[in-house]
Amino acid sequence: MTKRWIGFATCSVLAWAAGITACSSTGSDIKLGDQAGSGGQASTISSGGNDDFTSGKGGGCNELTVEFEKQIPTVMLLIDRSSSMFDNAYGSNKDRWQPLYDALVDPGSGIVKQLDGEVRFGLATYTNNGSDNTCPIMSEVPPKLDNFSAIQSAYDQASTKPNFKGETPTGPALLRATEILEQVAEPGPKYILLATDGEPDTCGHPDPQCGQDESITAIQAAHDAGIGTIVIGIGNEVGAKHLSDLANAGDGQAVEEPTQNWIYTCKNSGISGQNGSYAPSGGDATYYQPADQTQLETDIHGIIMGVRDCVFELKAKVDIELGHLCTVELDEKSLPHNTSWKLKSETELEVIGTACDDLKTISASIHIDCPCDVVKPL
Repeated sequence: MTKRWIGFATCSVLAWAAGITACSSTGSDIKLGDQAGSGGQASTISSGGNDDFTSGKGGGCNELTVEFEKQIPTVMLLIDRSSSMFDNAYGSNKDRWQPLYDALVDPGSGIVKQLDGEVRFGLATYTNNGSDNTCPIMSEVPPKLDNFSAIQSAYDQASTKPNFKGETPTGPALLRATEILEQVAEPGPKYILLATDGEPDTCGHPDPQCGQDESITAIQAAHDAGIGTIVIGIGNEVGAKHLSDLANAGDGQAVEEPTQNWIYTCKNSGISGQNGSYAPSGGDATYYQPADQTQLETDIHGIIMGVRDCVFELKAKVDIELGHLCTVELDEKSLPHNTSWKLKSETELEVIGTACDDLKTISASIHIDCPCDVVKPL
């Protein structure tokens, strides 16, 4: 049976691309003229024949013009700018703001600079002055590629401690971050990276801190919109239960019911409603609460490197029932079906397991080779 190359891409750290090529009428392979680069541009293969995927009597396939492009993740950095971020020590640091700043936007070591052209970064900082007239108070930089300069500039401007008692209206800030991400039309996964050092409050009642349900509800709404949320607790003033609840909501897992103390203090008093979805016990999504700057930098690096998936969008249809007849190679090493790759749909192939880990951490080449009869045009 004649086979057709349906994918070849050179993947750098974040260059997930999938292409389709065809075998010629004589059965020889035609490979991509343009390899996938870091800019996410579509590449094309010039057509040398008609757009027919059917194998002919001569055993060959006709050439087909097919486009491919990598999908770039979008990450909205949502940063708590409450007064405690500036007032409280963190490990050996005099405050919590500067270590987080360094981990994200330091020109030499920050993750935003490192992956400026490979992740669509945006930024929003948030606080409140105790009034719900302008709550939350935010600075925003919409996500896009090569956004480091704008993000660093906005972060620098936000790096002065508020001249009022800065509060923590996390729920409304999450709603705004979701709105910003929903405006991103480019393909690829979307995430909010929330970094906060305290229990949330509400715009109308900064004290007591009763914004937990608002935050959980906002994250669950973001997840319903296809946006994941990853949570980092800076310091020990934000409780493990709340961080776990946020992480579970962001991962689409069950969120544990509020405590009786919260129901009495916040719900029964009328300060907060209870609008999130809850269960008797919560899930096991990962949250992060690093103890010092070194661990913070390690966690943030791992988070951003991990938001990339290994899903390839194929610009042709692959018969799912016959998909096992395809072969997938990573750096010329064949990957076993179902163990290292699978078809998610007729047009999506996912590399899984340790093979996906390799794609995320090394420069690699992917080859996807299928029999002609298994592949059909879109």
